[in-house]
Amino acid sequence: MNENVLYNPTALVGNIFTGHFQETAGYRCYRPSGTADWLLIYTVGGGGLLRSAQRELRVGPGDAVLYSPRTYHHYQTDPGIGRWNLLWAHFQPYAHWMDLLHWPRVWPGMMRISVVEPARRRRYTDKLKRMHALATGGHRKSQALAMNALEEILLQWDDLHPDAQNKRLDERIGAAMDMIFAELSRPTAIATLARAARLSESRFAHLFKTQIGIAPRAFIEQHRMGHARQMLMMSQHSIKQVAAAVGFASPFYFSLRFKRQTGLSPQAFRRRSQPSPRAVPRSRRRGSGQARHARGTGECVWRGRSDRLSAVSRLRGIHRPDRHRDKLRTQRHAGDDGGVFTAGDTEEHGG
Repeated sequence: MNENVLYNPTALVGNIFTGHFQETAGYRCYRPSGTADWLLIYTVGGGGLLRSAQRELRVGPGDAVLYSPRTYHHYQTDPGIGRWNLLWAHFQPYAHWMDLLHWPRVWPGMMRISVVEPARRRRYTDKLKRMHALATGGHRKSQALAMNALEEILLQWDDLHPDAQNKRLDERIGAAMDMIFAELSRPTAIATLARAARLSESRFAHLFKTQIGIAPRAFIEQHRMGHARQMLMMSQHSIKQVAAAVGFASPFYFSLRFKRQTGLSPQAFRRRSQPSPRAVPRSRRRGSGQARHARGTGECVWRGRSDRLSAVSRLRGIHRPDRHRDKLRTQRHAGDDGGVFTAGDTEEHGG
């Protein structure tokens, strides 16, 4: 690469990690700080039980739930049903998707849309399976293709919103987001964005979080770190150049913020994101998936056994109980939030 060529963030694609699990009564996932991305869960069969700090929600076939970034995650197989067939996707949306992510709210940060007609449910199941196949395929543009497939689904689900005709992104927030995307390499003050939106700082911050799901400062950093991850994976730019390209004058401060977001330093992330020469094809297990995109303290449990995940093990991938380790097959993926993910599948781990 010509090091003198200005880095162009508009050339980058969104990040997406997907999976298809068929789980039994032992499955549970708990992340009190959520994740840095959006999480979509669609129930194909069986049922799930989702919890907030104060409420519970049971989901069944045709229910799609959407978690915004940094939202409390606590979900499991519904004990009364004992099985849960779910398709999921962790993703970083394009800017123009934001209007498609305004679903009916169940509780702060968590939304739901329900598909009632059986024929529609089958169509969406097929579309989500296709998205998963694209995301986990070997095509050099698999991420872009999977994001296209997800966008098609979101566009169609948008018509299921009960207030579809009136649901639009506020143009003042749209103007502020345009500024965030256009000035990636410049420090962006909340006061500047508020002036562009013709709002006071406090009103702007409240409206932004209501519309987008996270605070403006957190959104700016999430967006910049996403581009930094892409630069580290796709270019040979120095850490100083990457920092400058995403608006950080100090490489040291950039490294601190990057590690806080991903659990890895920029140098470690770059090393881990290099393709593995020993990738093994996915197994034939019915429930398969890419690595879980999870940061912050949390645990996932399969078949009644839990494994507390350290920062490094979370970044490396799906954590399975030790008794399955001898049958574990791995496929390595360059991960969106730090490191080469290991997606492990066992043939007996099904619903």
